[in-house]
Amino acid sequence: MVWHRKGVTVFNPRFEKINYVEPSVLLTDIKIFFEKADISNYSSGIDSLTDYRKLKLPYSKNHVTIDYIGISQTTR
Repeated sequence: MVWHRKGVTVFNPRFEKINYVEPSVLLTDIKIFFEKADISNYSSGIDSLTDYRKLKLPYSKNHVTIDYIGISQTTR
């Protein structure tokens, strides 16, 4: 449980509820050497951001950054 009192945020771990539902993960960007890259040259799929398993990079493109978000909308 988190509450705010006079500008101070208080967290009490006794009231924490553990969420056992896995979040939906969405890839938002893939960068090679910190730069936005056209990864369609390295993908056999139509959209490699949705099917990243088809992404095949040559050994010289060995620094990859993947940006993603995880969304969990549980109602508990």
